[in-house]
Amino acid sequence: MKYTFVVAALLITSTLQAQTTTAPLGNLTGWYLDVHAGFNKAVMSGSGVDRMAGVATSHGSKLRVEGHKGFEAGINVRKTLGDFFHVKSGINFSQRGTTLWNTPYVEFPVYQSSYIGIPLLVGFATNYRTDDKMALSVDAGIALFANSSTDQLDWIIDTHAVTDFIFQPELSFKISPMLTVGIQYRYAKDLNSAYTFFYSNVSVPKDYEHYYTTKALLVSVRLKLPNPTTVHE
Repeated sequence: MKYTFVVAALLITSTLQAQTTTAPLGNLTGWYLDVHAGFNKAVMSGSGVDRMAGVATSHGSKLRVEGHKGFEAGINVRKTLGDFFHVKSGINFSQRGTTLWNTPYVEFPVYQSSYIGIPLLVGFATNYRTDDKMALSVDAGIALFANSSTDQLDWIIDTHAVTDFIFQPELSFKISPMLTVGIQYRYAKDLNSAYTFFYSNVSVPKDYEHYYTTKALLVSVRLKLPNPTTVHE
């Protein structure tokens, strides 16, 4: 009988200790700061490119559209939702552009753009709840961009706001509970963009659609932010 009480006491003690040392649901999730930077390759397509080609032909030249390597960077706040899912938003920068005006003598860039926008992404990651060092994270969503443009011909080009569809997988390595580094691949596709040509011999401006397909390779750093203090009753 004495041993029965001892065993019961040990079981109760171990159970209480497990309850007090096990992290409550949600303590391993929270807020993160995501920073990424790298380079992209953007290719333009659409009726705007056809328009450029027509103008080039009328001038005895040829337009060749090439992929442009530009700089890509961003800083986002990530909020985890449950065991695996998260949402994130912040500010992103994307440099895109450069179609080549290919004359018999020289090639030079016609059109370049720098986009600054706000992404709205949802995704999941595999190691919010585990001690796994390696993890896969996948984001998808849209980004709302505005841009400034330059060109080196006698056009004035007004580019409107752009909405991108974004798909972004990431392979990451958890250095510590507070720090994760990774490699991201980002695929972005314009959903709506246009520019207006004010060409020297055209009296009425007209909008021409164009679309960028952008593929980027990025290095990412994720910092876990302190969770808000929980008030216990």
